[in-house]
Amino acid sequence: ICSEKVFNQEEENNAIQVYWQIGEETEKTKALLDLLLHITTEPLFDTLRTKEQLGYEVYAQLSVAVGILGFVVNIRSSTHSSTYLLERVDSFFSGFETKLNEMNEDQFNEYKISLAKGLKQKDSNLFTKGKYFWAEISEQLYKFRRRELVLDEVLLITKAEFIDFYHLNLISQKKRMLKVLVVKNDDVNSRGGGMANIV
Repeated sequence: ICSEKVFNQEEENNAIQVYWQIGEETEKTKALLDLLLHITTEPLFDTLRTKEQLGYEVYAQLSVAVGILGFVVNIRSSTHSSTYLLERVDSFFSGFETKLNEMNEDQFNEYKISLAKGLKQKDSNLFTKGKYFWAEISEQLYKFRRRELVLDEVLLITKAEFIDFYHLNLISQKKRMLKVLVVKNDDVNSRGGGMANIV
């Protein structure tokens, strides 16, 4: 956990970022991570933003850095401490594993089909297509059919395989996780001032 006080004395928000390092970017791992984001985005927002009202800004995203994939959750809140926000994120993902296990095959396949439809969509303009190709060139990867290859992998994912992936990377003791807290000055319930400990 890395916790720091804000520099702006008038800042009214706490913020957290929870990062899970998933591993090297392959088509298979990218497919699993895309499906993870696709399945969790709506319930994450509904639970933490709408029902628990933790803060105005609650969202998940994927991260790619030097060929390493990650899964990220961000929350900004003026009403709750940073440590409480972390507790609610941990609780959500621990509880969501149960929901995955209870999900039937038809429901799981619906998520896969919905994601596949999104991956099949053509770029809306030449700028978007060029940006996609340039990213491959600048990273010296040159996988210009990456989207199609990821799509193929998405359709092959089984429910059991996805749950194993979820547990290993987000829940188990083997997970690689970084929690970053930005703490407003009047938040007495959150730690601030350096590296608290390493998870």
